[in-house]
Order: sequence, then C-alpha cells, then structure tokens
Amino acid sequence: MAGYPISHSMADAYMSCQKKFEYAHVEELMPVVTPEALARGIWGHKVMEVFFNAVKDGTPVTEAKGIALLNAMDEPRYFSRFWNRIERFIDVEYPTMGWVEVLAVDDKNNLDVSPEYRFPFTVDLVVRVERDGEEFVEIVDFKFGADAYSDEIIGLFPQLPKYVG
Repeated sequence: MAGYPISHSMADAYMSCQKKFEYAHVEELMPVVTPEALARGIWGHKVMEVFFNAVKDGTPVTEAKGIALLNAMDEPRYFSRFWNRIERFIDVEYPTMGWVEVLAVDDKNNLDVSPEYRFPFTVDLVVRVERDGEEFVEIVDFKFGADAYSDEIIGLFPQLPKYVG
C-alpha cells in the first residue's frame, strides 16, 4: 500500500486549525468526552450497518429491522430520540428507492493520491438500483446530524467528491 494515510478528518482538522491537527494527528491526543454529534453518528452508522449487513446476507427486511432494533436499544439516549427516523426510513422510504441488492456495507478503501500519500475512506453502503427502467449503482453516505442538507451545506462539506476522486 502506498504512502502515509491522509483522511477526511485530518484534512478538515488541518484546514480549520493547525493546532487541532497537531493535537489529534501528531500527538494523538484524544478528547476526554466524545462530542454528542460524533457519538450519535457512530450509533446511527452501527444501526444501519447491522440492518444492511443482514439484508445483504439474505435476511428478510422485517427480520433485519428486528436485528437492527436490538442493536439500537443498546444506547437508550439515542434510541428514544432517533429510532423513529430509522424505522421510518426502513418502513417507508427504503421500499420505494429501487435498491434491489446490497453490494457492500461499511466498505473500507484507499485512494492513492501520490506515491507518498493515500486517502483512506469508508463507504457506508453500495447498492444496485433499478429505477425508471435503468440499472445503476449508488454510493450512500449516512448522515445523522439533520433531516436533510441544502445544496449550500453540501457545498461547504464536500466529503463525497474526495471519495470518488
């Protein structure tokens, strides 16, 4: 594998505050408390990973939802506030998206950007889609910070273009 890894969080830390980058990625200091948004995102990603791994393995959606529910209940502070959103996604939105096959879940990759550097990244979900008479692949990046993002916000946090080069 080529070079030193440069992650999205490393680049963001460096661009926002060089001291933040130094503390986190040079001195490898960890915060005493995990920020709320990060903890919620970790919880949400784990619940979706459990659900889609079960679907990928051939488990019926209703049963996969039950498996995800058991996992989600491990963290009551998020379960009570956010399970209803995940349940709505599974019950209402997921069946209408045309996702016919889960190809990969929590897929870890590296993009060699030069002989000295590589960009490690994880794709949350890759699915085969059949929609409007066409077949294609979608890459999904789960977000648990808000219900939806405006084009302006997406422009401020262009994470996905880094994934696809």
